[in-house]
Amino acid sequence: MTGSPGVGPRLATTCRARGLDPARARPLAGDGSDRCFFRLPGDPPAVLLHHPQPPGTGITENDATFFIGRHLRERGVPVPEIYGYCREEGWLLLEDVGDLSLYEALKNTPEEKRGSRYRQALEILVHQQLEGAQGFDPVWCFDTPAVTREFLRARECRYFLEAFLQGYSGVPVTEADLAPDFQRLLE
Repeated sequence: MTGSPGVGPRLATTCRARGLDPARARPLAGDGSDRCFFRLPGDPPAVLLHHPQPPGTGITENDATFFIGRHLRERGVPVPEIYGYCREEGWLLLEDVGDLSLYEALKNTPEEKRGSRYRQALEILVHQQLEGAQGFDPVWCFDTPAVTREFLRARECRYFLEAFLQGYSGVPVTEADLAPDFQRLLE
C-alpha cells in the first residue's frame, strides 16, 4: 500500500470529477499513523489520505480528520478544504497546501521581520482554538475526547521513544531512562 493507493469506485469518480489521476499519485511522508498519504498532481493538486482498513469499529483517524476539518473550516479557520470523503473505501481527498513549513519559509528572513510572521501564526492558532471550541463535539475525536497526562504519556511520549528514538534513530534507551524527562514535560 505504500507505493500507490487502492482505487475504489467512489475514489475513481471523485478524482475524475476533479481532473485527478490516482495512477499518478506520489507517496508523501506520513504523520505517525498507519494512513498513507499521496499527492495527486492536477490543477489544483490534491492530497489523498488513504486508510482502507483502519483498526476498531469506532471513529477512525479519517473520520476525525473529516469531522474536525469540516467544523474548523465552517468556523473560518484556515484549514485545507475537504474535496471528498468515503468512509467505506477509507479515504479523504484534501486541498494540497504544499510542503513549505514556517521554519523553511522564515529561515532566510531577516530577524527583524520574523516576529511579525510568528505573531501571524500565533494569531491563527488562537483563532483556531477559540473558534474551534464553538460547537465542537468530542464524539468526533479519534483517540480521546480529552488530552490527559496519561494519554500524552501513552500516545506521545511512548511513541517518541519507540518510533523515533528506538526505531528510527536506533538509540538504546528505555522508558525508565526517560521517565524523569517525560514527567517534567507532563507537569
